[in-house]
Amino acid sequence: MKKRNIIIIVCTIILITAGTALAFDLSEKKYEPKIESYSEEFVAEYISNNKTSEQKEYDETAVPCYAENELLFNNQGCFNLGIDAGINIALGFRTDFLERTVKMYPNPLVRENDDYFYLVYDTENENRLFLFYSKEKSNGLFLDAYPIIMKEKLTYGDFMAIKVGDGIEKVGSVDQIIPLYIEAFNLMPDAYYEKNKKDGACFSSLHLLSDGILKIDYSRKGEDYIIDDITYGADFVLEAKNGKTCYKIFAADYLKI
Repeated sequence: MKKRNIIIIVCTIILITAGTALAFDLSEKKYEPKIESYSEEFVAEYISNNKTSEQKEYDETAVPCYAENELLFNNQGCFNLGIDAGINIALGFRTDFLERTVKMYPNPLVRENDDYFYLVYDTENENRLFLFYSKEKSNGLFLDAYPIIMKEKLTYGDFMAIKVGDGIEKVGSVDQIIPLYIEAFNLMPDAYYEKNKKDGACFSSLHLLSDGILKIDYSRKGEDYIIDDITYGADFVLEAKNGKTCYKIFAADYLKI
């Protein structure tokens, strides 16, 4: 290959890489923050200063975009996909503090709705993450129940053919977000999975729909995941390890796909 052709190829790769970065304007994950003690005062002040009202118009740049792998899988315990944060209640320490999350992943879209508030992040693969915090349960200090990831706006009717005993791939034929759940489930060692299951915490995929919230529980069977239970909340409320959680979001926060 001639030297000129090599230069052209290298330049093309650089331009494509730069163009991708510019297209998504990826936000930078910060180092582990040095926090001596977590306080309710920080949470109250942060929400007051950063929340965006339902009435206020915003464009897509209002939701920061982070590298998917760093946000969803390398977040040092800020949350775990498919795992109820309520299992951490009995632990002597927690890692899912709101303060820690917003300092490692700054500038989320912040929404407040009655008893709870939630943070919104995007990834370069056009997936959206929602993290919910309850004022009643913890004054917003800790993550409440499950994180939610969304690829597209779906309805309960889209899932009507799915039943207990089906494999997770059938859910994936409806919701394109499922491969991320499978990736998260595969990262968990068998010993940890068995302990969680004994404690009543299973793998779950959460589907935030236009007409409710859907939770699908799975058991690991070899290299597959089989549906054990399906729970639907038309009022966007589901029971979790630490009581009920409401997953209702503002209409503007649904992905427009």
